[in-house]
Amino acid sequence: MVGSEMGSRTTPPNKAFTAALPYEAHPMPGRKIKAAPVGRSGFRDLLRRLREKWIETLIGAIVSLTLAGLGFFGKQLLQFSKRKAVDISSVSNEEALAVARQVVGSTTIQAIPFKDTGSAEQFILVVCAPSKNVDVPATLDSGMPLRVLEGSRHAFQVHSPELVAFDAYRQPDSPMEKYISSVSGVVDVEGNGTKQVYAVDREGGSSVYRVEIKLYDPLTGALYDANYAASYGDTMMKNVEFSANVSQHDAIKAWLLKMGNDFIFSKPRSKPGKTESYEDEIGDWRERQGFDFEEGTIEERDLPGNVPSTLTSSVCTLEDGQWEWMSYFKSAVFGYNKSRNVHFVLFVPEVSYDWIQEIHASDRYLWFAHSSDESPDGPTHWIRYDKSNHSVSKVTLSPSERQEAFAHTAACVE
Repeated sequence: MVGSEMGSRTTPPNKAFTAALPYEAHPMPGRKIKAAPVGRSGFRDLLRRLREKWIETLIGAIVSLTLAGLGFFGKQLLQFSKRKAVDISSVSNEEALAVARQVVGSTTIQAIPFKDTGSAEQFILVVCAPSKNVDVPATLDSGMPLRVLEGSRHAFQVHSPELVAFDAYRQPDSPMEKYISSVSGVVDVEGNGTKQVYAVDREGGSSVYRVEIKLYDPLTGALYDANYAASYGDTMMKNVEFSANVSQHDAIKAWLLKMGNDFIFSKPRSKPGKTESYEDEIGDWRERQGFDFEEGTIEERDLPGNVPSTLTSSVCTLEDGQWEWMSYFKSAVFGYNKSRNVHFVLFVPEVSYDWIQEIHASDRYLWFAHSSDESPDGPTHWIRYDKSNHSVSKVTLSPSERQEAFAHTAACVE
């Protein structure tokens, strides 16, 4: 009986479920399910659902971008906090100076403590006077040795190769602290919390100077080097030589180049073509013609007045009608038109030690020879300037050809 009753029993519909269904979807006996009509109300409903979906997507995108931004700035903040924590945990300047004087000695001028992010090692850059006899506040006329100490508060040892910082051309009245910081210091080249020590050495003579920059990483022991030679009229570095390991580090190479450029004497003019000094005029000529120019047409630029004053003296001056040709020691050849009171740069030797020491002039040509041509019978390699078309060319003259060419010329010999 029980079994037959259970078999014939009809399971009532779930009221909670059916109440949530649309009217047409209720499974009522004897009633067919009708499809929802598609009309204005249905279209508006579709637009509403699309708009809600678009808003949800937009909000999701904004939230995702916000979280990504917070994550980026969070990482930056964490890295900054780590670096500040490293700086705080480093020994003080006073403690570093006391340690340096105990380890290096009384020649210590300055001590800079520093630590790398993620490293427990304490480093101290020590700047030393050239000798015990040097009056530290006065002008230093030789290099300052640098030492890097490594250790802890209780024990330090020298941990660096021989580094020397020096600038033979610094201003005598510049403060000592400013001078030291210009040629030595601690820098984080790659911005990753790993610090390096740098030393600049600039020396030279009356016309050519040499710059060498060394960058030392005390954590790895790597030493990076860049050096170049330049003339005082150069406005940029040429033929820079790097140590082999620089090629593996783009950021270090870029930093070495920037530092090297800071020690160029003649900076490019802010307004090309504008000349205000003797050095400007030479630099302008090199920019137009090329520093190694010896053949071709010269773009002559008339400049007002006579040649600007210079520290060097004229070694050869030749009167040639309305023109006056002047060659300067370890420098350029100028032409001055006396009737028009204008001058121009005629020629600049590639190397300043190769200045023009002999000039000959005829109605059409001007010949000049370099000081480096020391042939027993006189110079054989000449540069000839054609006044008619403003061009120069290289010519070779034997003693007999030279005698014939210069038979009716005015001459100036150093």
